[in-house]
Amino acid sequence: MSVNEQQLKNMHNMLRTNVKIARDASMTGMLMGSTPTLVGTYNRIYAYLKKMECGLDETLYAEASGEATIDEIGVLSDYLAKFMQETFGVGLDKAARQAREAERADLQAALDRFTAAQEGE
Repeated sequence: MSVNEQQLKNMHNMLRTNVKIARDASMTGMLMGSTPTLVGTYNRIYAYLKKMECGLDETLYAEASGEATIDEIGVLSDYLAKFMQETFGVGLDKAARQAREAERADLQAALDRFTAAQEGE
């Protein structure tokens, strides 16, 4: 499945907004009625990423329950936003994205060397 960078940014921003609304609602008691909307937003993004087959580990990430509290949906949204940041580099500036890509290349090279050494034994 193909997805463009703008779509990823939009989804990431929606999750970050979920986090902000959940935090504000939890602290002030205002917007507590927004929980179903936040759960729906989170679940649609989760389902979209799962369908993309982008490495979303279902043992770590799951769909939010319809009974989720405002605090729970804030935490789930934050975790999924961080997954997107790590996986796709959304929410990072260009220098940070380049540094992350270089680090991944270094890790892959180290893994390749380790695998080759193991096969040579």
